[in-house]
Amino acid sequence: MRRTRTSHALACLALLSIGAAAGGDAAADVAIFTFSVDGGEKSSVEIKPGPDPTGQVAYTTTVELEDLILNVYCIANLVPGGTSVVNNTFTILNLGAEPRTVLCHVVVALPETLYSNVLVGGVSSMRLTTDADGGELTCAPGSTAAIGLVKQQGVVHQLFYCPFQLAISGQGTIVSNTFFGLPIPSLPVAGPISLVGQSTGITITPGDTATSKLAFGIKGNPIPLP
Repeated sequence: MRRTRTSHALACLALLSIGAAAGGDAAADVAIFTFSVDGGEKSSVEIKPGPDPTGQVAYTTTVELEDLILNVYCIANLVPGGTSVVNNTFTILNLGAEPRTVLCHVVVALPETLYSNVLVGGVSSMRLTTDADGGELTCAPGSTAAIGLVKQQGVVHQLFYCPFQLAISGQGTIVSNTFFGLPIPSLPVAGPISLVGQSTGITITPGDTATSKLAFGIKGNPIPLP
């Protein structure tokens, strides 16, 4: 049953994306990618938009650290007065010999601030791919959820509440999926919202790769309340 509903949600987002691409040009603002490793200082990278093979706007970058590779790939169809769609993927590869804790956060600017009647909905997944030694993926220490739908300040909706774990005893891949706000978008959230995106906070074992995905639609009223 969950598989069926998740597939239906992805189909809805695909249709919304097509409509958004046909409805007008996406905003040309940069995306802001922020990350920290093992409780260290936060670093931020501005990502300029570029074309996606599908004709949509994509924000992508790769950060190579010592024994750690972080990649963000964010596709955005941002529609004034309609449903904007954001589809983001974080890929985290631990090449070192110790577990690493990574916090990632990316936001894009909506074409207009949404003040009221804001609705969201989408699908999310967490994937762990391990080497021959096996491994596990868990929430970052102190986190309340492994994935969050975020706005300019704070979290709009949380997914994969902690404690959360994916684990394999040998080489392989394991995936967990979830969905929210079906039909998309139908989950009410508080405005105002001008920036929107995804956060992820995880700890991953050596030699393994984590893939964190969040695809969602968002719409609302751009007129400030009296």
